[in-house]
Amino acid sequence: MRVFITLIITTFYSCFVLAELPSGNATIAGDITITSNDQSMTIQQQSDQAIIEWNSFNIGENNTVTFNQPSSSSSALNRVVSGNPTTLAGSLNANGKVYVVNENGVYFTPTSTINAHSFAASTLALSNDNFLNNIFSFTSSNQSSLQSIINKGSITTLDGGFTALLGGAIDNEGTINANLGKVGLGAGKEMTLDLSGDKFLQVAVPIDAATTLLDHEGDTLHTLISHSGSTKGNTIELDVGTAKNILSNAINIPGSLIANKAEQQKGKIILSGSGTIKIDGSLKAPSTGDINITSDTLSLGGTIDVSDDLPGSITITSKGELSVSGSILADSQNNTGGTIELTSPSIMQMDKSLISANGTNGGSIALSGNTIISSGTLSSNGSTAKGGRIDIEGTNSIRLLSSDITASGSQQGGLVRIGGAFQGGYDLTRTNEQEETFVTRWGNVPTMENVNTLFINDGSTLNIESDHTPGTLILWSDQETTMLGHINAMGLQGGSVEISSKDTLRYLGLQNIKMVEGGHLLLDPKNIIISDTAGSQSWSLQGVIGFDYTGSKDYDLNSSEGSLGGTITYSDQNTKIGSSVALSGNGKNLAIASVRLPTHCGWGCPREQGRILLFTFDDTDFSNATLRGQLYSGASGSNDLDTSGMYMRNVALDQDGDRLVYSYDAWAGNIVINGLTITHGLSLPGVVTVKFDDTNFSNPQHVGIIGTRFSQKEIPLTSNDLEMYADDPDFHSSWGHHVDVALNADGSRLALTYDDFTMPINGNQRSGINLISFSDTNFSSPSFTGRIGKGNTGGYAQGIDLTGSHSLDIGAYAPIENNRIMQPSGANFFGWDIDLSNDATKLVVLHNFSNCSNTYLNTSSVCNNGYNKAQNAIHLFTFADSNFLTPTYVGAITSENDDSNTCQDSTQNCNTGNSGFLYNNSKILPETFDWGHVIGGGYNYGINANTTYVTEEVHHVTIALSGDGTRLAVSGDGSEDSRLHLIGFSDSSFGNPEIKQTITPNGTFKSKISGSNDIYHYQYGGGAMSMDDTGKMLVIGTPQDSGYNNSNTGNGGGATLLLKENILSGGYSYTDSSSDDVIINTTELKNLLDANVNVTLQANSDITVNSAITTTGTGTLSLHAGRDVDINKSISTSGNLAIIASDTSSNNVVSAQRDSGTGDILAAYESDGTTAISLTASDLDITLNNGSGVTNASMGDIELATITATTGTLQSANFSGSGAAVSDKIYDGDTSATVTTTGSVSGLTLVGSDLSLVNTASFTSATVGSAKDATVDYDLSGYLSGNIDASNTSGTAITESVTAAITSASSSNDSSESENNDSSETENIVAEITNDPSQSNVENMIGDVNKIIAFVSVDAIVGSTMSLQLATESTIQPISPTEGLGIQSL
Repeated sequence: MRVFITLIITTFYSCFVLAELPSGNATIAGDITITSNDQSMTIQQQSDQAIIEWNSFNIGENNTVTFNQPSSSSSALNRVVSGNPTTLAGSLNANGKVYVVNENGVYFTPTSTINAHSFAASTLALSNDNFLNNIFSFTSSNQSSLQSIINKGSITTLDGGFTALLGGAIDNEGTINANLGKVGLGAGKEMTLDLSGDKFLQVAVPIDAATTLLDHEGDTLHTLISHSGSTKGNTIELDVGTAKNILSNAINIPGSLIANKAEQQKGKIILSGSGTIKIDGSLKAPSTGDINITSDTLSLGGTIDVSDDLPGSITITSKGELSVSGSILADSQNNTGGTIELTSPSIMQMDKSLISANGTNGGSIALSGNTIISSGTLSSNGSTAKGGRIDIEGTNSIRLLSSDITASGSQQGGLVRIGGAFQGGYDLTRTNEQEETFVTRWGNVPTMENVNTLFINDGSTLNIESDHTPGTLILWSDQETTMLGHINAMGLQGGSVEISSKDTLRYLGLQNIKMVEGGHLLLDPKNIIISDTAGSQSWSLQGVIGFDYTGSKDYDLNSSEGSLGGTITYSDQNTKIGSSVALSGNGKNLAIASVRLPTHCGWGCPREQGRILLFTFDDTDFSNATLRGQLYSGASGSNDLDTSGMYMRNVALDQDGDRLVYSYDAWAGNIVINGLTITHGLSLPGVVTVKFDDTNFSNPQHVGIIGTRFSQKEIPLTSNDLEMYADDPDFHSSWGHHVDVALNADGSRLALTYDDFTMPINGNQRSGINLISFSDTNFSSPSFTGRIGKGNTGGYAQGIDLTGSHSLDIGAYAPIENNRIMQPSGANFFGWDIDLSNDATKLVVLHNFSNCSNTYLNTSSVCNNGYNKAQNAIHLFTFADSNFLTPTYVGAITSENDDSNTCQDSTQNCNTGNSGFLYNNSKILPETFDWGHVIGGGYNYGINANTTYVTEEVHHVTIALSGDGTRLAVSGDGSEDSRLHLIGFSDSSFGNPEIKQTITPNGTFKSKISGSNDIYHYQYGGGAMSMDDTGKMLVIGTPQDSGYNNSNTGNGGGATLLLKENILSGGYSYTDSSSDDVIINTTELKNLLDANVNVTLQANSDITVNSAITTTGTGTLSLHAGRDVDINKSISTSGNLAIIASDTSSNNVVSAQRDSGTGDILAAYESDGTTAISLTASDLDITLNNGSGVTNASMGDIELATITATTGTLQSANFSGSGAAVSDKIYDGDTSATVTTTGSVSGLTLVGSDLSLVNTASFTSATVGSAKDATVDYDLSGYLSGNIDASNTSGTAITESVTAAITSASSSNDSSESENNDSSETENIVAEITNDPSQSNVENMIGDVNKIIAFVSVDAIVGSTMSLQLATESTIQPISPTEGLGIQSL
């Protein structure tokens, strides 16, 4: 039936399009005259208002209807009453207002044009009385079924006019141009037009889900307002009303809305209502315009733009989810950026989306919600002045996954607050400098609601940089802050960054924070450990690529056997997946080699050809491992590459994974090289270069081959091939049965091993490294650049020139003594594993050869010919530039010092057991380190065809260098207790190598790999390894893995482990850790302090310093702990050092996060108990607070050994002095006192001899007495150049009250003195005057005494007795004027 109706309508439409005009009119109100001809109709309106009812109000194509009205304010209501829809295909012109009302639908064809002062079309009824009274309230008479308005034509209204399309549903596919007037598109059951108010369109009764919406052909519509066309006006409003059960798809805008500014009125676009608003088109309101969008659910995929010379504001509010995948812009080139506000319970900003308020000064951006997830860009940059303000607040969680948030400014960076205001908006203690840089300089800014959890992933960047003064960045949460991202606060001086939480700070990598001199960095977790060393807990196993592994980041090779091509199954124990691995520098591409080893036999064994598997990941957390392609013999898939029978061995990738090299041991059978089929034997090793179209390993292509004996085999070469040793016909055919390869970042430089592992008994080996350069990054035109190896000493070594500027002689007779790494003869295995830095200026080389043992070398002839000395070390080389210029030997990493076994010069016998090493004092790895066993090129072969063959698995150590050259991983031997060592360097030239972390193969890793207590040789250490650029992603090949839970007892198959560092580098896995600790890398902290950045570390519980800190910058380091500050290594800074422990709740310590126990500051001895710890700073302030307001507060001690500081303080709320004593003294007229016994300060422990307590004392008065009060001060000597007070936390010096006597001169002393005098002088007379009731008696006696002697000194009055010492003038003791009392005053 519907098809039939549609046909009738279509036929009807085709007829009227050509001929129809409105018909069947009746004038209800007003004064009108209608005239018409075949194609036009004129309606002459004499009254200001008119109402006309029509049977039909259709206008055919090429037909015209014109309203001539008294003025632009005149209006005509045209109501269709026949029950048929209105179709407008021609032109309608009017100089006033025209209303077309048809409850059966209004349809504008693509040929229709409307030109009027104002125009409204409605499928809702408008009563006569309302119209005549200028009340434009529209309502539907049919509440269950409503018709729509569809515009595919052109509607133009004049300045000051309006366009309104009102109905059950609106579909605008055409153009609406209201110039500087208003546009209203409304969908609902009841609505009102307010022609003079601020809200032009208001939907009173919205459409609910029970209402059926129909188009002009009777089909059901599912969107209330669809706008795929374009609309221009001064005010544009789209409204669908508000209701709980509104149709879900409310507004869909794939088209454009543009709101232009009128003379006195800025442009506005208002979208409002319930349901979902979807915008894939563009909304523009330039020149101070406003865009306001309100809905239940919003999907913003297009462009919302108020940018202009004077940008406007955008306010978007959603009651439900708000999704942003497009652009929201409020930019200006000549003025301050605009304002953008997004509010929703759930905001999701997609990748590549943009929210921007850039200007000469940055504008303001505010996101507010319950949950916010962002992978897009928020930008409020100031091009010539200051950066703007970006606020992101949420009540539940904020997750920045790969966001780029920037508020940079030319003169000053802006303010970025994520999760809360400074210190969470709490009224906490802060320094004046912190108050100024974090708060005051930003003036009055809105308050913020604090988020519970804040997570910032390592793909996010936060930028407040400036050409002058950086801005302020605040990261806060009330419960948990996880910070893995990158911060740029660079500039000339200043800037401030806070990364804190009221409860727990999960992570911080200081290397990701870039700040400058005078900047302030504030951190606040529960515990802080300052160290370069961490254990296995610092790493997490993200996933496994192997057999039967089914975790979220695992890849089960069993599930892909059909797509792997050929046969690859762990049922064959000779399948060794993970025998070589290569992780791209960006961590998103992985190549895994599967070398299938032969059974136990000699050189003539048929070998297995193996394959290389190519994987990609979605991110740097190894998510969504995807097998993209393979390289193997016979491969034919779209992303596969046929390797033509090559026995592949090792593989390497460049930085982004679109360039690959692999080495091969030999070819088998017929192979094709450069289009020529070659029949070849087994022993012809070499390297193949491969390129891809993209980083998804698409379209792999062989580029060239680097190898030997091509000329002898008459193999044709191209410009992309390279023959090594072409001038050396004696070179042995087995060139490098373990050729390792390493690429730089862009694939333009290659290092490869050249070691002849045929192990001749009486010949000379030529182990070493070839250095190859390409002319571009496509592996074009390879050329030999240099070598690192043994020099010309006869035998096979003849013909190797190591004298050039790109080569280095490291043999036993090398001209530079410290280069003597290799023996003069014997199998050296130099280059068993190699790795090259991104910039090709750093090279690491593994030199690995087993001790002679019948277990692994069961032939005495070998042991008797120079093979009986271990030659195990990792050698470090640098180059002057990325072209391999001037290779320099830096040193070695080994497990034993080699002072006794050095081959110093050619006069020593280096063939009888001495190793030839000259890397003295290079011990870094523990002496128990097992270097494994490397025999016969790593296969299960014997030494040559005439010996007994080795029958046990071969295992060995491998190495991996991070792309930036700062981290080196050294695997264990693969045994049950083998450990993987991570070594760091102090600079970019391999300076001061030190073990930073150790990963043990138990717990986290063992259970998942094997499901039991068994770890086979290759299941953990001993397999191949590869690191990303930063050394924070690590891939370990485990070729002997037997499947999850040991599902294959034959120990075959293999696997690859995907590990990520989770404390020092972050990663999602860290949130799974039970630890609330943050480990701060010492080098990263030093870099900030050296840049003169002020760093404040606040821990709710403890701060532990496990690595020495030495800085040359003037940045202040502040260590504030709620409980302990444990300093286990010395700190030396040119700046200031402030240490606070047992801190208070007023300083932001959270009781729940402060562990119980006494709060101490411990800086006495290192862990060995004997090495004293030194604290050096310009100003050193040490404070042990009382923990006020903290539940678990308890004060302990301060322990110190050595202090060097110019100024400083030493304070503790737990200090008290005791045990001091002062001596009695004879009255001397002053209060000085002499300390006879030095006391001690409870709460202070001093070790060593550098620091000591110094007591000074004084009496409270200078008068004579038997128990005079004295005060003893407690000072510290050795803290500064002079003594300082030990004081309480209020700054009051610690004192002790003691007593001692001040006596008068004794009579014995006086008579002795008198006897020694020959002259007869008046003796001292002491008179005791008893208190007499008669004051005159005392006065008379004093008067009499005054007549006898010239002077009287009154010393004391005690009770009712007065003692007077009378002295002759010659024997009188001097007294203080303030103590003397004239006799007359008595």
